[in-house]
Amino acid sequence: MNILMKETIPALMECRKRGWTKAVGLTGYPLEVQHEILVKCSQNFKDGLIFDQSLVYCHNNLHDMSLFRGSCCMLSSGIDTSDPKASMMTFVEFCQQSGISLICAAPLSMGLLTNFTPPNWHPAPPSLKEACAEAAVLCRSIDVDISSLAILVSVELLINYLLL
Repeated sequence: MNILMKETIPALMECRKRGWTKAVGLTGYPLEVQHEILVKCSQNFKDGLIFDQSLVYCHNNLHDMSLFRGSCCMLSSGIDTSDPKASMMTFVEFCQQSGISLICAAPLSMGLLTNFTPPNWHPAPPSLKEACAEAAVLCRSIDVDISSLAILVSVELLINYLLL
């Protein structure tokens, strides 16, 4: 976090200032860490909005809807926890309020929500892999492709979010 705040983000800001980039994005961190980075940037840099977009993956699908549920943003760094609504803010709500575009990748959860075995490197715990495999079997038994269902659910979640 220290390197990000002292070296990386100032370098990104300089790139934008010089016109070398039009947009700056953030990805590769868990939701809680992305939120912490976004909040610290708004607190530590007078320019405020450093990141234009946030790319998250595997948080908008059949087994993980954490973008829309819970309160990943209850960190004490910047959220007014005296406001009950603010303390329950989801990552989607935080991005929306902050003017950060949200890109949701991997609606098939990097291969979990398909009729195939996920790659060996997949980080999901065995219990989740088994549950997704069982869901695929159940879907096939009623002539539904789990991948199609997963994409439809992901798109519906985003559409509902956009319409709220």
